[in-house]
Amino acid sequence: MIRSYVKYRRKAVNAHGLHSPFLYEFYQKVVRRKNYVRQPEIESLRSSLLQRKAKIRVTDYGAGSRVQANDLRSIASITRTASMPRKKGMFLNRLLEYYECRTVLELGTSLGIGTAYFSKARTVNSVLTIEGCPNIAQIAKENFDGLNCSNVELRVGRFDKALKGVNQVFDFVYIDGNHLEGATLEYFKFALEHTHEDSFIVFDDINWSDGMKSAWKKIIAQPNVHVSMDFFQFGIVCKRPTQRKQDFTIKF
Repeated sequence: MIRSYVKYRRKAVNAHGLHSPFLYEFYQKVVRRKNYVRQPEIESLRSSLLQRKAKIRVTDYGAGSRVQANDLRSIASITRTASMPRKKGMFLNRLLEYYECRTVLELGTSLGIGTAYFSKARTVNSVLTIEGCPNIAQIAKENFDGLNCSNVELRVGRFDKALKGVNQVFDFVYIDGNHLEGATLEYFKFALEHTHEDSFIVFDDINWSDGMKSAWKKIIAQPNVHVSMDFFQFGIVCKRPTQRKQDFTIKF
């Protein structure tokens, strides 16, 4: 992981290294923009969850946790290790608003911190989020109720089963929660079939393991992916067929 990060830092560019008009605008309006309204209610929820020492039994259908091998975990530890960081949440909230995304699909709800950042974007009408663990999903539901995230639909179960019958086209897809290479590629295939030319598809933890690195390389090599953005902890791909195929490593 350290070696991968050093390599990323050497390659990463800011606005001056982005010659694509789309990427330059993306950097200036979404990545670089700092004077932005924060989401204090979401961060207040995070602080509250970090104080909860009660333990729940976690069902994990993916690659598991690199931090905790035990399936009995405290709510505080799940918040600390699996919840979306504030910086990233605000960044994706800005992306959703600037590009006027209305429909969101999230694979991997966890306790709902990231989901809330999606839900609170002013342009978003609906968020379909799926969580594999029933105990975690129950807490997430309580969090959505407390934050008044009325535009969120939460489904519980294996991703492949929960996605059956979903025919909607999404503006934004966020893929997290299963860090196996084969599963990630399957979810990417689903995302391609359920997005349009201007949609954003985001993959979390693209440097988490050799399998995830391999999946990311295969994803950005696909002929129908014309823009990829590597932020080290996560990656974004877009179809955008009018653009020349390019891969970018961007400072974050």
